[in-house]
Amino acid sequence: MNLYHTGLSELYQEIETVADILTGISNGIGFERIRPILPDP
Repeated sequence: MNLYHTGLSELYQEIETVADILTGISNGIGFERIRPILPDP
């Protein structure tokens, strides 16, 4: 494995950790409750 692949592997691990945190947060927010007050896209 070269330096390029090592860097990508480390970056992927960091992104995966953040994604897990964001998934946990989004699971705890009742988006359907606030959807009526959000503007249409």
